[in-house]
Amino acid sequence: MPEQLAPSLCGDRVAAAFPFYLHVDPQGRLISCGASLKHLVKDLQPGAAIHEHIEIRRPRGLGAQQTDWRRYEGSLCVLRTQHKPPVMLRGSVLSQPDGSALLLCAAIITEQSQLRTHGLGFEHFAPHDALGDMLMIHQTMKMSLDDAVQQAARLRQRSAELETVLALSPQGIAYFDANAVLKIANQALADLLVMPRSELLGLDLEQIAELCQARLSGQESRRIEAEVLRAQPSPLQGQVLRFAGQRMVRLDLQPAPDAGLVLHLQDVTQEFEVDRMKSEFLSTAAHELRTPMTSVHGFVELLLCGRYKAERQQEMFEAIHRQTGRLIEMVNQLLDLARIEARQGEDLEIRSLDPERLLQDAAQAFCAPDARVPTLLPLPAQDMLDGPARLLGDERQILQALSNLLSNAFKYSPQGGEVVLDARRGLLKDGREAWGLRVSDQGIGMTESQLSRVFERFFRADPSGTILGTGLGMCLVKELIELQGGEVEVQSQIGQGTQVTLWLPLRLAPRSGDSRSLGLRADATNRP
Repeated sequence: MPEQLAPSLCGDRVAAAFPFYLHVDPQGRLISCGASLKHLVKDLQPGAAIHEHIEIRRPRGLGAQQTDWRRYEGSLCVLRTQHKPPVMLRGSVLSQPDGSALLLCAAIITEQSQLRTHGLGFEHFAPHDALGDMLMIHQTMKMSLDDAVQQAARLRQRSAELETVLALSPQGIAYFDANAVLKIANQALADLLVMPRSELLGLDLEQIAELCQARLSGQESRRIEAEVLRAQPSPLQGQVLRFAGQRMVRLDLQPAPDAGLVLHLQDVTQEFEVDRMKSEFLSTAAHELRTPMTSVHGFVELLLCGRYKAERQQEMFEAIHRQTGRLIEMVNQLLDLARIEARQGEDLEIRSLDPERLLQDAAQAFCAPDARVPTLLPLPAQDMLDGPARLLGDERQILQALSNLLSNAFKYSPQGGEVVLDARRGLLKDGREAWGLRVSDQGIGMTESQLSRVFERFFRADPSGTILGTGLGMCLVKELIELQGGEVEVQSQIGQGTQVTLWLPLRLAPRSGDSRSLGLRADATNRP
């Protein structure tokens, strides 16, 4: 078949098919251009050198000195208008028989906003440009990219939030991927396993199991192995294991949706210790309550079943009275301790108080069984040089604490030794100035071993029972004073006597939160 020639286009049809075309003579001057290009570059006129209005980026080498387009027949043509804002043109070079070149270009528009910027509309483009489709595709891609960027930002934020939660969690958390490799671990886990967190990451489940096994106490018979951890359900699920250093750790396992595994180690030592202390307290309290109850029951039974002389009956009644009084005192002190622990100082009324007046009120309100009275000493003159003596505290609670101390001082001074009340200035452990309200006796005193246990509940320096008491007084004193931001100091020598000092601050320690942390009322500190 004879070769078919492609149809030629006349000028009008070229302009319609390529509204951004340029027709350039061999000297690089414009012969004609498309209407849309003329709309963009309004000062582009026939006869003008095109390099003065349009930057030629492709083919390279063309410009003011080189204008021979015929060498680049069929080559890529990339142009950039020099007006503001510029527009990129892209097309190909078609040489003409007369030595001129036809640059068949189209404008590169990627966003619809560019149309508005350049004052262009869809009518400025040839129908075959499919500009609308390209813009839609580009807009869709841009929206997809924006969504991906936003999603990535949200994922980074979520990851940061989870990292913060894990970092602040007191419980050890580990995540193993589907290959049983540790990918996530928090600091609490590193502390439990005694290994830097950075060294834990990347270990496999078997290695972590070996680390856990190494941390177990010698008293723990169960073993931690990778196969046991992988089992569903694991025999160790929810089990409490004894770690070294008397630490109790609960182990929990949870399979992850991606075939991974989450290991959770919770230090429950405090919970176990609280349970132990509760059991010990209940056992001790029951024992302490049973002793006077048994005594009361025995004497009442004797009175019901027998006949005794009036003198003997009187002795029994007095014994019952003493033991019921002891029961009432013990119950009251137990209720006081429970109230202090429950309210945590919310009912305190902290105000400015005169230490000398407190000592006077305590001495006047206390009545020793044998009519003895405490000796009240004046405040040291050197402690009054910078103004009137004042301290901060709850008057009712301080007087209750002083009453407990006076009761102990007289009870443990059976030979009639002197009991002294005085006050002096000093410093608390945090450096704040304080007044110390001191009760001193010349009684039986305490050994170092007894002194170390003086604040234990139900502890008594005289376990023989000849000196009545509940063993709760000093514990209650400590709770009352420390709740007011103060301290209790005890000094004692066996056979010499005991000194107990209640240190109360001249000013409150700075604390976070509101004033209820000290039971401080809004107007309390300004009271006279």
